[in-house]
Amino acid sequence: MKVTDNQEDYEAIALRLAGDAVLLKQVQERLASNRLTHPLFDTARFRRHIEAAYQNDVGNLAARRASTSVQRRAVNRLPRCARGIVHSPRVRR
Repeated sequence: MKVTDNQEDYEAIALRLAGDAVLLKQVQERLASNRLTHPLFDTARFRRHIEAAYQNDVGNLAARRASTSVQRRAVNRLPRCARGIVHSPRVRR
């Protein structure tokens, strides 16, 4: 849920909360109750997900490096003409 779309509205909400103790208390209570039930406040879940993403990225990087290494070795075993290295014929003068 977005609080507002622009700076002016954000400032107006902040001023309203600063001037209305009852409204501020309601917002604080709502945040406190949501803290126990909403994913935004579930730090253990966030940690698991971000660690899984990091592990996935590291695994993908390792796989790409291994794949590139295997490809290089395979190309190096080919004869030079098959590696894409083309020698131009000598021009006689």
